[in-house]
Amino acid sequence: MDISIKGEENGIGLSKRILQTDNYPIVFLTSNTQTGIVKEASELKPSAFLLKPFNEKELPIAIELAFSNHNKDIITSKKPLLKDSIFVKNGKMFERIKLTDILYIQADGSYSSIKTTSGNYTLSLNLSHFNEEINNGLFIRVHRSYVINLHNITSFDANSILIGDITVPISKQFQETFLEGIKKI
Repeated sequence: MDISIKGEENGIGLSKRILQTDNYPIVFLTSNTQTGIVKEASELKPSAFLLKPFNEKELPIAIELAFSNHNKDIITSKKPLLKDSIFVKNGKMFERIKLTDILYIQADGSYSSIKTTSGNYTLSLNLSHFNEEINNGLFIRVHRSYVINLHNITSFDANSILIGDITVPISKQFQETFLEGIKKI
């Protein structure tokens, strides 16, 4: 958002109105480094600032960081995750994934691998942080490396869960929690 956008209001005012609707990541563009302007813009907690003139490589990097940090903020905030979806990076684009389309999430170090009905994605959050804030009854942890979508279970036994043709292990530590979750479906 250009802070000096032409029109009835500047980019800061327009961003305030946008943020009243939903919590979108904002990247401010400006050549104005006056303390008052920067302070006013900073109050909106933008994901990034780009000083003009910027080169063509800086903008995509700022946008990628904005979405990455935005997803982290959503997960680590005390607010619920997005209503019904999340954005994940797929190549150079960010794609919206409906939570109901997620089959399971697997730990991958400080990242999480998301398996959906349409493909695989990587989220730049570890499984613990992701699981802490999802807490919507749709997902449940069944193993230190797996969180599953309860509504996509095909079958299960004492040691594993079948989601389509994929087998996910259940650890003893999470068996009781899993069985309680199944009762709520």
